[in-house]
Amino acid sequence: YETVGRQVLEGTLKAPWNARVSVGKRDLPGGPSPRRVAARATAVRREAATLRRWAAGHPRGLPS
Repeated sequence: YETVGRQVLEGTLKAPWNARVSVGKRDLPGGPSPRRVAARATAVRREAATLRRWAAGHPRGLPS
């Protein structure tokens, strides 16, 4: 950490990987990895479709 700290202060730090690799390494539930984001997007689409089907079978608006 001392070496990295010195490199940061001197402006010579070279990251061992790029941002895309870094995000891909964050493969945790709720994390930003492409695999997790795609899985969550699929789940949201399924839930939205279920809600649309439910709404289609119910009257619109509130009763007067």
